[in-house]
Amino acid sequence: NERIVSASLYNLEARLAKQLAQENYGIWNDLSQSLLVRMLDDDHFFCNEYLLFRATRSWIRYNQERQTEQVLSDVLATIRYPILTPEELYEVERDEIVQQSPTASSLVQNALRYKLFKSCPRARHTENWEGKQYNPRKVKEI
Repeated sequence: NERIVSASLYNLEARLAKQLAQENYGIWNDLSQSLLVRMLDDDHFFCNEYLLFRATRSWIRYNQERQTEQVLSDVLATIRYPILTPEELYEVERDEIVQQSPTASSLVQNALRYKLFKSCPRARHTENWEGKQYNPRKVKEI
């Protein structure tokens, strides 16, 4: 039943968000890749985006087998880089895991362009700044 799965996922996300805020990655690091991606892709995983990046970096480093280009690409593509503050984006852009992933590097570069040019009227008409990457996560209405 999809409602039960959705409610379970919401409960897990709420509990993990509290753990991530305390930099406790124990349960997080043991998640399967498919569950991790599903959670990170969820618009209602209400957690600070930089905390999610740091937790995802921990998840990748936890297991050497996760450090392939494909896994990096699949997992890091779910982080919403344009939501990060300029200071956070600076740190993320310099991170070795992001630098190892062409997909993540490209997403970070797009986020930097977005931060720099989002108030420019001409850029708003020519750039494609739409989609999940540009939408903040929100609290789920129950």
